[in-house]
Amino acid sequence: MFFYHYMKHIHAKIFPRYTASPLYMGYRITHVMDRDSKKRMMETLASPKYFGD
Repeated sequence: MFFYHYMKHIHAKIFPRYTASPLYMGYRITHVMDRDSKKRMMETLASPKYFGD
């Protein structure tokens, strides 16, 4: 389970356990962070679609 504070509310994401890293499953953070990956991650985290809106 992953919890987020967003717009004065707490959101939760529940994922089944896969062989992927928990950081990747919950936050889409990869182990290898190049410039493109960092940009894509920041755009995803800042977008409303990340929380299912």
